[in-house]
Amino acid sequence: MTATVAKDAIAFTDLYQRLTDRDLAIIDCLGSHQILTTPMLADVFFPSEWTARDRILTLNRLGVLARFRPTNRSAYRYTLGEWGHAIWAHRNAAKPPTKQWCAWHVQKLAVSRTRIHLETANGIACRLHADAQANGAFTVVQWLCETEAAAACSGQLHPDAGWVVKWRTGPQLRAWHEHDQGTETHTQLAAKLRRYMRYRPLDGGRSRTLLFTLPSAARESNFHTTARREPLEFPVATAITAQAARHPAGQHWRLIGSGRRLSLAEIAHRAEQT
Repeated sequence: MTATVAKDAIAFTDLYQRLTDRDLAIIDCLGSHQILTTPMLADVFFPSEWTARDRILTLNRLGVLARFRPTNRSAYRYTLGEWGHAIWAHRNAAKPPTKQWCAWHVQKLAVSRTRIHLETANGIACRLHADAQANGAFTVVQWLCETEAAAACSGQLHPDAGWVVKWRTGPQLRAWHEHDQGTETHTQLAAKLRRYMRYRPLDGGRSRTLLFTLPSAARESNFHTTARREPLEFPVATAITAQAARHPAGQHWRLIGSGRRLSLAEIAHRAEQT
């Protein structure tokens, strides 16, 4: 047993020394956000998808990342592998999980009923990072996962994500993201909106803008009709998922009560004025 522990410690040390700062950032990101594809990782961490693919495959071979495909024709989904979990635990002063738990965790993610919802929400956030790199005028300074966002709301609310976007010569947008897949009734969406107004989650005394992505124009229109009946205490904006997933910083967002599409920069300006 002692010899095995010593061998594992040497292997961990050797591996850790081979990792770059970007590798560690990828581990931290997957530790929080669970599942990312190669294009998503490229959006956040790499100059191109080709560059990303080479390094991701290396991390997979090293056991830092694990991967699975929902079907034989699907793209690989990446999550933390056994060594990735060990490094994540080390960086967060936690006890590393067992090899059996790591294997079970990958299987659990693969069959999770909420996997597509998680992947879509993560994909929009990653595209926002890509917009930031392409634009150069703003940066994504915070991306909270659902667990972290819920903790920021004292467990009263469970946003799918939390963003803070900062423009170099302009405003800052603090936002919660709620991704709707059309599985909830309009009554349930209205109740969710009222919970946000009731608990009014704050960060340092400042409210966050609430951003909804919805699956269709009809769903968005119906949500606006419902939301206009509610007393909104901070900005609420919507976008159609397919458009936001391609270019989230673009002019895809409608504030409740308005028919005009705005960019995230314009939403940020409006939020600062309220």
